[in-house]
Amino acid sequence: MRNLKFKANTNQCTQAQSPVLPRYTMLYFLFITVAYVIIWPISAFAQAQNTNEILIQKSSFATVNKDITKLGALEKFYLDGRSAYNKGDTETASIIWRNIAELGHANAQYELASLMLNDSIVEKDIKAALQFFRKAANQGHSKAQYNMGVAFAKGIGVKQDTGEAVVWWRTSALNGNTDAQFNLGLMYSNGYGVSKDMVVAARWWRQAATQGDAAAQFNLGMLYASGEGVGQSWKTAINLWKRSAEQGFTHAVRALEVLAKNKN
Repeated sequence: MRNLKFKANTNQCTQAQSPVLPRYTMLYFLFITVAYVIIWPISAFAQAQNTNEILIQKSSFATVNKDITKLGALEKFYLDGRSAYNKGDTETASIIWRNIAELGHANAQYELASLMLNDSIVEKDIKAALQFFRKAANQGHSKAQYNMGVAFAKGIGVKQDTGEAVVWWRTSALNGNTDAQFNLGLMYSNGYGVSKDMVVAARWWRQAATQGDAAAQFNLGMLYASGEGVGQSWKTAINLWKRSAEQGFTHAVRALEVLAKNKN
């Protein structure tokens, strides 16, 4: 399982004004084309039960957390479960984690919930998984908080509620989770569950970009290219795209390719 996030939001390009830098006209056409390919329509939220690709792209929930919550004697049992899991013995891991999850170990709650989402590992139980995610989230587990946001955004095991998704993602984002920061940027840039606010969107994408999130670097670069929510700066936009492209982010690579062609 991999970390998930919304696809990169590129609708900002549709409002960029080419007279500022005529030589970048082709770049705008590229971004407009990309936007039609990957941007999410608002109606997507209403279709959450009817499609496998709604808002969140890379998987259903975040990856298993490797951080360790210190809870005294329970920690040894947690590590035993981790050892069993690393050896491929998920049955033993799930038994150990279930026991200490019931006693309040946040990481065990999180990892047990993650296993419950994969019926090839243990019996799939979304309702129970959400209960354990919520318990871990209430103890400050940032990835569990993030996953609660995912559940509400997609209506997985709960009634779909984008406003509640924003609440959980904001909590997770404040705890440093880059996926939550990225998603908040997208929510604010589109007005999903909150009032549209490009300044706030830029703020969240900047936090994620600073931590190395390639998609956030690309989206923040788009804002600098168009001047939405930030002062327009092609230099900053290009620097952000370069950082994103170095990580292999396709749209950033394409943007730089178009720039290079237009310079020639």
